[in-house]
Order: sequence, then C-alpha cells, then structure tokens
Amino acid sequence: MNLLSIGAAFALIAAVLVVSEVYEYKKHIVDSLATEAKILGTNNTASIVFSDQRTAEEILSSLEDVPTVVQADIYTKDGELFARYSRKGHAVVNPQMPFVYGNHFEGMYMSFSEPILMSGETIGTIYLRSDIKELYLRILAFLTLLLFMGVVSIAIASYLFSRLQKSITGPVFDLAEAMQRVSDHKDYSIKIPAGNIEEIATLAEGFNQMLEQIKKWDHELTLHRRGLEELIAMRTSQWEEANRKLEAELSERKKAEEQLQRYREDLEKLVEERTAQLKNTNDELQHQIIERERMEDELLRARKLESLGILAGGIAHDFNNLLTAILGNISLAKVYSKPEDKLTPRLETAERASLRARDLTQQLLTFSKGGMPVKKVLPIGGLIRESTGFALRGSNVRCEFRIPEDLWPVEADEGQISQVVHNLILNAQQAMPKGGIVRVSCENCTVVSKEDPGAGTMFIRITIEDHGIGIPKEHLHNIFDPYFTTKQKGSGLGLATCYSIVKKHGGNITVESESGKGTRFHVYLPASGGQIAGRNHDDELPFMGSGRILVMDDEELVREVAGEMLNRSGYEVVGVPDGKDAITLFKEAKETGKAFDAIIMDLTVPGGMGGKEAIQKLLEVDPAVKVIVSSGYSNDPIMANYMEYGFAGVVAKPYMIRTLSREVHRVIRNGSISNS
Repeated sequence: MNLLSIGAAFALIAAVLVVSEVYEYKKHIVDSLATEAKILGTNNTASIVFSDQRTAEEILSSLEDVPTVVQADIYTKDGELFARYSRKGHAVVNPQMPFVYGNHFEGMYMSFSEPILMSGETIGTIYLRSDIKELYLRILAFLTLLLFMGVVSIAIASYLFSRLQKSITGPVFDLAEAMQRVSDHKDYSIKIPAGNIEEIATLAEGFNQMLEQIKKWDHELTLHRRGLEELIAMRTSQWEEANRKLEAELSERKKAEEQLQRYREDLEKLVEERTAQLKNTNDELQHQIIERERMEDELLRARKLESLGILAGGIAHDFNNLLTAILGNISLAKVYSKPEDKLTPRLETAERASLRARDLTQQLLTFSKGGMPVKKVLPIGGLIRESTGFALRGSNVRCEFRIPEDLWPVEADEGQISQVVHNLILNAQQAMPKGGIVRVSCENCTVVSKEDPGAGTMFIRITIEDHGIGIPKEHLHNIFDPYFTTKQKGSGLGLATCYSIVKKHGGNITVESESGKGTRFHVYLPASGGQIAGRNHDDELPFMGSGRILVMDDEELVREVAGEMLNRSGYEVVGVPDGKDAITLFKEAKETGKAFDAIIMDLTVPGGMGGKEAIQKLLEVDPAVKVIVSSGYSNDPIMANYMEYGFAGVVAKPYMIRTLSREVHRVIRNGSISNS
C-alpha cells in the first residue's frame, strides 16, 4: 500500500513537472512569436503604406536566423497577401479567414497573428507559424527520464521496502517531500540526504543529479529569456524611433500633398478661367475674321467693278455717240418715209435693233464710276410682271406670281430695275432647259436677318426661285464677279450688273442654292414714301417749234444728226465741237442780237471743255441761258440731278427725233431756270 502511494505520488509529481514545463515552454514560444510579430509589423508599416512588397519580403527573410519560425505572412487590411516568407522543408499553409488574432496550436505547429497598426488604425495583419516539435521532444525526454527514474525508484523502493521497510520509509518520505517542494516552489537547489542505505543513497544521488540537470536547464532558459527580452527591448526601441520618424515624415508628406492639392485646384481653376477667356476671345476673333473676310470680299468686288467701270464707261460713251447717229438717222428716215413704203418695216427693224444695242450700253454704264440711277417713284409690282413676261416670251418656262396689292412703292431707275429682273429671270430659265416653273414673290419687310442689310429699315423683298440645276457651292462666292460664268455662251455680266444696280439703289442681293435642287435670289430695295407719278403718253411725232439752237458735241456725226433732227422740227441749228467754241459763239450771237434760244451741250469732251465746265461760264455771261445737257454717260450724277448744276434740261444719248424735239420744246417753252 505504501509502495503504491509512493508510486502515485511520484507519478503526480512527474505530471505536475511535465505540465509546468509545457506551460512555460508554450508561454516562451508565444512571447517569442508575439515579439517577432510586433517587430515585423512595425518594420513593415512603411512597406504597406507605400506598397513596397520587395522591402517587406526582405524584412521577412530576416527570420532565417530564427529556426523555429517556418512561415511568415503579411496581409493588407483587405485580407490580400502582401508578402510571404517560408522555410524550406515545411509546407506552406494559408491561414483561415477572417483572422482570429492570437495564438493557435495546429498539430506540430503553432500559429500567431495580430493586426499591424499605424496611428491607431489597422493597415494590415502579421501571421507567424512556428515549429513546436522541440516542445514534444523535450516533453518526451523529460517523461522518459521521469519514467526511468520512477521505474528505478519504484524498483529500488520495492526491493528495499521488502527488506528494510522501516529503514527506508523515512528517506522515501524525505524524497517525496523534496519532490513536493520542487513541484510547488520550483526550487531545484534542494538536496536529498543519501541516508545510510546504499539503495536510498543511490536513489537520492540520482534524484539530486536530475534536480541539478533541471536547475542547469532552468538557468540556461532564464539566461536565454533575459537575452531575448533585452534584444526585444532594443529592437522595440529602434523600431519605435523609426516609426516616430516615419510618422513625422508621413505627416510632412501629407501636409505637402494637401498643399500640392490646393495648388493643383487653384491651377485648375485658373486654367479653366483662362480657357474660358481664350474661348471667348477666339470666338470674337473668329467673328471678326469672318466679318473682315466678308468686307474684303465686298471691297474686292467693288474694286473689280470700279476697274471695269472705267473701261465700260468709255466704251458706252463712244458707243452711245455712234448709236445717237444711227438711231437719229433712222428716226429721221421714218419721218420722211410713208407707212406704205417698203423701207418703213426695215427702218423699224433697224430702230428696234438700235434700241436693243442701247440696252446693252446700259449694262456697261451700270459699272461706270460714279454712275447714279435716274430715280422716280415706281409701282414695282407692275414693272416686275412686265419684265418677267418679256424675258420668258416664247420659252417653255412659266411664272407664278405672288405680289400683294399693298406692296410699298420704291424710288428707283425703271430701266435698271427692269434689267435686274430680266437678268434674274433669264438665269432661272437657263437653269431649267427642260422647262418648269419660276416663282416670283414680293413682300414688305422691316426686320431682316443679320446677313441682310439695314435691320429695322423698310424694304421690299423680291424673291425669284427656280427648281433647276442649282449653283455649285464652290461657285457661290464668285457669281457676282464681272465676267465670271459657268455657261458656254454667257458673258459674265448679268449677275454683276444686277449686283451693281441694286447696290447703287441702296439695297442688297443674296443667293441661296444647292446643286440639283434649284436657286433662290433675294433682292432688297428700300421702300419709298413718295407718290407714284402718272405715265405721260406723248405723241410719237416730233414736237415742232422755232428758234436758234446751238449744238456742242465733239462727235461730228452727232452734231450732224442732231442738227438735222432739229431742222426737221423747225429750228435753226449751229454746231461746234468744244465748250470754249460754244461760249465764244454764244457771246458773239448775244452781242449781235442773234442770241440762241437754247444750247445742247455734250457733258464730256475728251481733251477739251465739256458741258460741266462750260455751264458755269455761260451762266456768268447770261444767267437766263437755257442749256440742255446731253451725254452718253446716262448714269452720270449730273444727268440725274441736272438742275442742281445749272442745266435747264437733259437728254440721254442715244436719242430719237421725238425725244430730242420734246425736250427742246419743253425748255424753250418753260423759260429759264432759277439759279438758287
């Protein structure tokens, strides 16, 4: 019974020692892993913040010097693997997610995990896995030693107990008491007295040796723990200092980033404002460029017309002088002939041809420099219908009109406006070779678009629209240029004439066209508040009269035909080629009592004095002089406003006998004009 009690006590003591040893070793491992985890977590704070995986792996590789650690992982705060270290010969395992922080035993291994903190905020997790095989080996060795010692002790005790029960009970109890003290106080310095019995002495000696070995192990463990604690303290101090520096650097960097962000926002705001300013400036510049290009186009077109006008005016003047001779002689021939004569139809045909030639000179005169229309208030609707009907006569094109009865009148040159309508209608007809419909509409307008002139001014708008071949887009820019044409038989003067006439009337002409879909012209003419004058249906025959007439013209043919027509009308005629001659002859006639009743003077005389200069000198000689101005420049401002320059009448070349005789009769009958 006592022997069993001793064995039980020895087993209990052995169990206590084993449990104590296991507890202490586990605590040592846990502390070691916690320390390593703290050091590694602190060291890798910067690596996680700056995503420096390479540096993190280099830091983890320092565990190569810690043989018990077989695996070390660093995870981001999202649970993604950031860096890993694994020791060769050991399988790599993935920890269970989500992390349960602390230590966990997994067979022959123990794992430990804890969060990585920076400024109190979790930025990741450190995971360590340690091999605890040494623990089991030490437990096994310890158990083997205890078992051996127990078996030996029990064997010896049994033997001695059987022989010397009384002599060994005391030492055994001493041994049990010593083991109890070792178990309770971990006092390995206790020595068991050997006693008088050899077996007891041997047992005591063995027990003392065991205690000595345990004491040695405990001392080594204590030294190792102290060294580890000192190393941990040193490393912790170093990494805390490094962490403080890192936090300070991160704080400075954060401030710098915030400052940079403010600078960036200010710069973006400034760039946005400057961009808006540049856009507004660019839009304004584009508008100015477009407006300047438009003005340059207008100026170029005007210069082209001006250059052409110099040539056209000269040609028209000379041609009108010739036509004056031709048309005047034809009209004289018609006066001398009888209606039943075979010559009469031929004369009428020649007269019509001459009149058509006169219309051609009107196109040239439109370009004359300074040429102004001879205006009067017109009912424009009737003029448009008449000109359109004449242009479409005999063609396969018909016209649809939309002209309101309350259309405002205009103050215009009847012949020139008729020519504009005629040219535009002919263009529409030629654009529809297979026939079709031309639409002509008129309307009153006071508000027009930005592209149209005189916003807010009273205008009438004439729209002529066809459905023909249209005008290519690339040609729209040039259609009003002189001599520009896409027609094989076109002269290029039609639209240029229209443009010049409308501009001189203070209006504008625009075009809209698309190839294959037709063309639409808009003509804007200023409306007039004046009264429409009635038509004067004069007799076709010449006006007969009497008196002396002085004709001044540099063209002998004109002087001859004008003299003949005036002679036929009952007048006595004298002709001179220059203004100076006219002044001299007028003075002589006045002094001799044979004064002239009227003077017909050519407006311009190349290389000599024309009517414009001569009229002033004649008025100085006789303020009551009656002078009729005549010129091939029928669009000259003097022709339109002759009374302002001192003339009593006007007759444009070419003229027929009835026109000339009527004006001479009117001037002589009405008497002199006022020079006021």
